[in-house]
Amino acid sequence: MGLQRIGFIGAGKVGRALGMYLSEHGRTVNGYYSRSIHSAQSAAACIGATYYENLKDIANCSDVLFLTVPDRAIGPVWDQLVLLQERQEISLRGKTVLHCSGSLSSDIFSNLQESGAKGYSLHPILAVSDPDIAREQFPTCIFTLEGEAGEHRQALLDDLRQAGLTVAPISKEKKVRYHGACVMASNLVNALLAASQQMLSGCGLDEDLCKRALTPLFLGNANAAATRGPMESLTGPIQRGDMVTVQKHVEELSKKEDDGDLLCIYNALSQYLLHKKGEKGNER
Repeated sequence: MGLQRIGFIGAGKVGRALGMYLSEHGRTVNGYYSRSIHSAQSAAACIGATYYENLKDIANCSDVLFLTVPDRAIGPVWDQLVLLQERQEISLRGKTVLHCSGSLSSDIFSNLQESGAKGYSLHPILAVSDPDIAREQFPTCIFTLEGEAGEHRQALLDDLRQAGLTVAPISKEKKVRYHGACVMASNLVNALLAASQQMLSGCGLDEDLCKRALTPLFLGNANAAATRGPMESLTGPIQRGDMVTVQKHVEELSKKEDDGDLLCIYNALSQYLLHKKGEKGNER
């Protein structure tokens, strides 16, 4: 198989970015369908493709269908495709159907075997906020591909890699854990930064000054951790074994009931770092 005659159902950020990238790397993207005709027109215009006004037409014109819609819509869109097949308005047999959810597996494609299609989840480990930026970042980020192992999946893996993407296979049983890891490295980091800003604002600094003060510290540490490793780049009281200072922080956050959440975060992360530091010491 090859990634040719591709149709995108959903013309949001991920769909637009993938469509542009694949089109630029020699794959034939037929076009887009979206509930918003304007979105489909805009996405299609970016790559000189067609916009479709209904599911039937894009399904009949595509061998590969990407369902780049919100997670809650993947199942219903698939069900609509199956219904169209039952009415003999389209045929899914031999087609490849993919969604791009990080948390959902290919099991969302109910009755997949009966439909005659092959179903997968293809997820970029990347926060896609701008399609143009994302398509430039795709070659340096990791994608995961989940779906039934076999010759078809291997051929799909090979074609994605030939398009310049780094793709790792993953089992459906690990999808939830995998997505949790991505959330922890992305979304939950926002909570940590917000917590530190809240603590600093309690020292009398205004919001703007808190952001300016913590941003270089935050970005510098993130870069060091990503480059050298979380424990290898660790600094501060836990790295030094200075538990007196750690205890002072705990006592400070224990003074006010409103700081309860901050105390929980501080304790949980400190205990985890102590555990990892102990593991690291035992390796030496």
